[in-house]
Amino acid sequence: MKILMVSPRSAPLHGGIESHVQNLGKEIVHQGHEVTVVTQRVKNDGLPQAKIIDGVEYIYFNNSLNSYDGVSSKLVDYVLDNADYYDIVHLQAMHKPLALWVLRKLKKKNIKAVFTPHYHGTGHTPLAVLAHKFYQPIARRYINKCDNVIAVSDVEAELLSSHFPKISERIKVVPNGIVPPMDAPAFNMAMPIILSVGRLEPYKRVDEVIVNLPENVMLVIIGEGKDKERLVGIADSEGKSSRVLFTGKISDYELARWWHTADLFVSLSEHEAFGLSLGESIAMGIPSIVSDLPAHKYVADLGDANDIVNFFDGKVSLNEGITTVIADKTSRSKRDFYSWKQAATETLVIYHTIEGNK
Repeated sequence: MKILMVSPRSAPLHGGIESHVQNLGKEIVHQGHEVTVVTQRVKNDGLPQAKIIDGVEYIYFNNSLNSYDGVSSKLVDYVLDNADYYDIVHLQAMHKPLALWVLRKLKKKNIKAVFTPHYHGTGHTPLAVLAHKFYQPIARRYINKCDNVIAVSDVEAELLSSHFPKISERIKVVPNGIVPPMDAPAFNMAMPIILSVGRLEPYKRVDEVIVNLPENVMLVIIGEGKDKERLVGIADSEGKSSRVLFTGKISDYELARWWHTADLFVSLSEHEAFGLSLGESIAMGIPSIVSDLPAHKYVADLGDANDIVNFFDGKVSLNEGITTVIADKTSRSKRDFYSWKQAATETLVIYHTIEGNK
């Protein structure tokens, strides 16, 4: 089977959707199929025109707006010109306009498509929330025409059904898989380590972790994003810059080293469709403090990890919560988690169903 995936951003860039596309594509290739990912690039991100990663072909198209919030017309043309070569077109990410624009074009030519929205239900800033009110009716018009929609959690499926009731019967749930970090030596650190992993966006609320960082504890922030400059300023103004490390982009090996070093994982994100980094912390057996989101509860249940996942509800201060969890020296052990092999197998079943209906 030949699969064409469409994503606004992709590997080697980091992020939840980027990781989803990379790991799903890699495992589908391992199961004997051909995967091509068409995606975008902007100036100064250093991406080539094309690259093979884990057996998956990535083709990067320039975005005329030089923003991942835009739509590359050349990418859209490629999809339309080559759709007949592929057995399945799989679109990713509803909160960027690319997938919906491609879907609109595909349905005009009566080409079947699968859509994984990674849907949060709202925007992440006041301006984005306002824009979302105008964007959602347009999104509804096109997503209603999609042949199958894949949600990454029961929580996302319920949200999609609520906001887009006409697609309820076409929604299938295929959770994200988790790749346990590779074996790697831990860093030799002089104090306990809190790990924050993910794109640096205001809705991730990393600022609250910085402000509430206890004495004699270090926060390691792994990821890039538009909120980085503000967060660096907060660390400086709080007098904590010596105990807040911004790693920027790092290799998988270095990331694994930090996972093996960490004493605690923290995520106070306001919106998540799943929570990949929480899944990774569970696979490592690392205790966590996370926002009290349905998606986080879903991941904790999926990993049978409610004994090590602590939901922050504000009843105690974050500073106190961090101090309490770090002081608990209960031994940790790695845990099995839903795998990308399982996710790919279930996704291929959906592909075959659509292919059979062509």
